[in-house]
Amino acid sequence: MKNEIIKIADDLRNGAIDTKTAQTLLLGLFSVSKRFLVTYRYTNRTDAALHEDEIEARNCVEACNKVCSNYNYEVEWHTVKEVS
Repeated sequence: MKNEIIKIADDLRNGAIDTKTAQTLLLGLFSVSKRFLVTYRYTNRTDAALHEDEIEARNCVEACNKVCSNYNYEVEWHTVKEVS
């Protein structure tokens, strides 16, 4: 893990990554996750209502993927917001 932290610091110092990317990479190393409120609609059902799930994930893409994998239906994303 020490080598990964040093590489992230070097990449940040050399301009290869920005601070947001460095933060995301470091949080990923320590398995720190956030909570996201995902609002979605099922696409292959007659149910047209919006649904919400609060999901723990490292980023919004992972949160959306987790929602999709929790159900056997395709979903259409409406909003994804980080919950503080």
